[in-house]
Amino acid sequence: MAQAGFFSFQLVALTAAGVLLSVPSHGAQEKGELSETEIISWLDASPEEKADREADLSEVPPPPPRHHGFTIASDIGALGHLGDLKNVSPASPWLHMLVGYEVFSWAMVFTSADVAFSDTSYVEGPSRAFAMYGLGGGFRLTIPMSQMGIFAQFDAGAAKVSQDVLTTLGYNKAHEFAPYFGGMLGAEFYQINPRYALVAQGGVRNLNAGFDSINSTQVALAWLGSAGLRYTF
Repeated sequence: MAQAGFFSFQLVALTAAGVLLSVPSHGAQEKGELSETEIISWLDASPEEKADREADLSEVPPPPPRHHGFTIASDIGALGHLGDLKNVSPASPWLHMLVGYEVFSWAMVFTSADVAFSDTSYVEGPSRAFAMYGLGGGFRLTIPMSQMGIFAQFDAGAAKVSQDVLTTLGYNKAHEFAPYFGGMLGAEFYQINPRYALVAQGGVRNLNAGFDSINSTQVALAWLGSAGLRYTF
């Protein structure tokens, strides 16, 4: 009987050893699981220690610093007129692209190109379509914050329409490149990836040098508004 009891004890011991070996060690635990030692430590901790540990686990790391340097931005919006041209053309789709360099995180110089697609549908008679091109450059000043930035920019360049469709309506120089100047106010919203930002902006452009009408004394002004995406290399 004693011998049988000894063999039974050996069998139980071997079985227990096999079970223990099959349990994964602390080093092989799945990510996020607590070991027995960590659980006991947590249960034995004081309320103050538990509060400190929870605060440590709940801390969110700060976002990575925003990149600044060479920048490219593309946006889409609308262009409308505030002078006499508002009686000729409706508000039109406006496509805009900017390439710039941030000398500092708050100051950027840039070149830009844009195009608006419009027509003469507000005038009696057959409507004629045209595109308005703009090429220019300028500088932008930004007030950067943690999640967004607010900016103001000044730009100048030259603009024209693709055809002489406005000549018969009294805009004799509209089909030739003529200087413009203007300004924009906007905001950029920084994304998790520090190279990207969403941009919304709006402003006014003075086109009077090329789009003044011989039939009107109003200053040829255009309003602009757009939203888009910028990427910093």
